[in-house]
Amino acid sequence: MGAFQRGRHSMAFLLLCLVDGPAYGLELQQRLDELIPENGMDRAILYRSLNKLEKEGRISVRLDDSRSGPVRKYYTLTEKGYELLDEFEKDIRYRVANLSLFLDKYERDVKKKEILLNHSVVFHGVAGLLLPVEKVLLKNSISKVRKRPVMS
Repeated sequence: MGAFQRGRHSMAFLLLCLVDGPAYGLELQQRLDELIPENGMDRAILYRSLNKLEKEGRISVRLDDSRSGPVRKYYTLTEKGYELLDEFEKDIRYRVANLSLFLDKYERDVKKKEILLNHSVVFHGVAGLLLPVEKVLLKNSISKVRKRPVMS
């Protein structure tokens, strides 16, 4: 799966986490981890993304030094951020629809053929009980299933 770009919609998830309200970096990381169990966004990516979103005006930043310890940067979603979130929503719905078509066809065509191939072993065992005409029909149907195009 290395050819596929992981984290393509990481900013969408980041913005979605800010819908819950302002948060500082570590808090956002925790929200992401709760939302996406297989979250691949480490802190470096998180802060680069936050900086990019801030430069684009998609989020605003407020410094809070009211507690002991280091000053925290709280990030808040802006109107531009909500607009980008709407764009992500449309894009993701489009992709989900297309991926559903892929999965439906895969289940319908590939899985069905794999089941037939797996059962061909069982059929082969009982082929000795079939009449010669039935054996030819069985052999022809199995060979058609086995002729799957090879993808490079």
